[in-house]
Amino acid sequence: MLNSLLDALRVHLPPPVAGVPLSSLSAVSVVDRAIGIGNRRGNETRGGFTVVALKGGRLDTVVRFQLWGTQPSQVDSAIALLRDNIEAAKNGLRSQGLLRLTAQATSVPEFNSTLNAWIGTTDYQVLYEFHLDDTEGAESLIARIPIEIDSGFGESTVVTDHLVRWDDQAAPTLEVRGQGGANLRVDGLSILAFLPAGWNGSSVTISSIVQGIESTQTFSSVRAFLEEFVLENKTAVLGGNIYQSGYWILPKSGFPSSITLTGNRDVFQVSYSDDKFDSNAIFYLRLIS
Repeated sequence: MLNSLLDALRVHLPPPVAGVPLSSLSAVSVVDRAIGIGNRRGNETRGGFTVVALKGGRLDTVVRFQLWGTQPSQVDSAIALLRDNIEAAKNGLRSQGLLRLTAQATSVPEFNSTLNAWIGTTDYQVLYEFHLDDTEGAESLIARIPIEIDSGFGESTVVTDHLVRWDDQAAPTLEVRGQGGANLRVDGLSILAFLPAGWNGSSVTISSIVQGIESTQTFSSVRAFLEEFVLENKTAVLGGNIYQSGYWILPKSGFPSSITLTGNRDVFQVSYSDDKFDSNAIFYLRLIS
């Protein structure tokens, strides 16, 4: 991160002077400063899934510019130009994370007999904030939570939050039904998908039955199904795999409007034609309602 800070400032060095060394920039001191709790700024979603922790930190640094010239006046002019350049670029530098730039000591030009040139230095104290995206080593998402019910009958249930995972172990149908007295509106689907190159998979079907009227759309393959989603530009890395994320929002072909499930006979389903993937592909599907 220190290199990013130095690179942002180097572009403001004055043009080189013939016959003398190039001007340079280095860090004199660096102190780490925390932001937030544990350097955590918050979370970010991919396709509606919270998979990325927003982290970062701050560097409280003193940087030193070394400027060369053939005469002391040339060094003084170079330092003045540098300071003008930095002052003019402060807003842009702030957008790059340089929150504070404060001019510090400036040396009197000194003659270097070995290089037959004059050198001067000027220091800045800089507070630099950097940002990182981190999946915190997560291998996957939690799609199913088994719960043991405290009773004498050894009962259990599973909480899925209208979310399924398809992989080489299983590809359960995402199914939601209306509940008496409480309508459930279906607005679409969100997806987080790792799809290996060269593998397309079998067909996927989206279907609904609302008040006895059935609507169905079948996609020829998993890849064709994924292509129906509006994919986000950002990706997420889980277990070393790069996941794409996106949304399938109603209305769509075959589903002209949002779907409202009003009773137990009303159902919305997304199903895979096989019982599991024959690949290491992984799909997370979640209902948007």
